[in-house]
Amino acid sequence: MIKAGILGDDSLVCGELIRLLNAHPDVNLMCVASSQHEGCPVSMIHRALVGEISLTYVAEPQLDGLDVLFLCGEEGESRSWMECAELPEGLRVIDLGPDYRMQGEDNAFVYGLPEVNRKHMVHDCNRVSCPGDVATAVLLALLPLARNLMLVSDIHVSVAQGGGDGVACMCNPLDHGQKDEIVQAITAMQSSFKSDVNIMAVSGAFSSGVLAAVYMDCNVDLEVLRTLYDEYYADHNFTFVVDHQPDIIDVLGTGKCYLHLERTGRRLVVTAAIDGMLKGAASNAVHCMNLMFGLQECTGLKVK
Repeated sequence: MIKAGILGDDSLVCGELIRLLNAHPDVNLMCVASSQHEGCPVSMIHRALVGEISLTYVAEPQLDGLDVLFLCGEEGESRSWMECAELPEGLRVIDLGPDYRMQGEDNAFVYGLPEVNRKHMVHDCNRVSCPGDVATAVLLALLPLARNLMLVSDIHVSVAQGGGDGVACMCNPLDHGQKDEIVQAITAMQSSFKSDVNIMAVSGAFSSGVLAAVYMDCNVDLEVLRTLYDEYYADHNFTFVVDHQPDIIDVLGTGKCYLHLERTGRRLVVTAAIDGMLKGAASNAVHCMNLMFGLQECTGLKVK
């Protein structure tokens, strides 16, 4: 059994992560840490877990004996904790925050999008930084094009993000540099990419989703493009190219991404739909853990 711990908070994403790990057949969730909630039952903060979990929050995770630690906090918290902590050799760390998403010479974290870096996570990877939810949706819409060096124009993105109160309004889902994440990941696959990425965002009336329409100039026949997308995602278990226009309700409560391709004049439009708290955060983190420990990647993540 994988012994797991969480350094978390009272966010919905952290609640989803606790739920997934608690139900995972190959995980023993040892501790959930939060100085703010020390001594409080986890199910009192994450009430959907009443009757499911008996753990009580501790102030700091007990690292000795853990195989993996998930960091699930606000911007700056992961880096601050990592710089002060003495990590046991062999402890794997999976960060759901934004602190280590940008790659550089001093960053030991692998960018945790399995559809790009699955091989890196399988082969001796100890640090993973999970993408932002918007970056996840947009990149999944673009990866087959980048792999085939077909991103040659500016990219435009219209995003509706969950968490709204039923009234559409302007919002900014890119506070943590998710646009930079997108450009970084594209450039890593297509070094010749020099165009701009423009993102318009609104908050949606749904609770936990990201619906992104990604469009760009592309003269390639739609059937050829569909084949490229089908081939790219053929051996990935959570991203699917579908024939219908996807909606948030199709993927809500799952770790899936649905993609749909269509043409409007000379422009290709790729629509991506994900559950922002799952595929955009918690289930993606568990997916990364499965790869790091040599498990079948769908373990504990199948829709029931």
